[in-house]
Amino acid sequence: MLKALVVDDDDTICLVARRHLTALGFEVMTARNGLEAIRQHDQSGFDLILMDIQMPECDGFEATRRIRGDEIRLNRLHCKIIAMTASQDKDLALESGMDDFLLKPFLKAELLKVLGKNFPNLSPQEA
Repeated sequence: MLKALVVDDDDTICLVARRHLTALGFEVMTARNGLEAIRQHDQSGFDLILMDIQMPECDGFEATRRIRGDEIRLNRLHCKIIAMTASQDKDLALESGMDDFLLKPFLKAELLKVLGKNFPNLSPQEA
């Protein structure tokens, strides 16, 4: 089972993303900011992180840079990090080490498209 972390300070976004990912067979956890995301990733490791960009305490860019640094330093597997944002920060997201970009609010079909690109082995019935 693939493990996912949804990182957003908006409860509604977390709920919607969690519902979609759970329906696809992911085990899903949530975090409210980048610092929580870093701690949870250090403790559990994830296959996928849906990361908001603008959050209190530690934004998505900084959290991604720190997670990528930890992957190198600790020789961990690469976690797919997908930016979730209402702004057009795609270039900045990719430069910070994120793998892909999802514009909020998103539809399930848009999430499926991004997941299909990043998880090619996700079976059609899961998608």
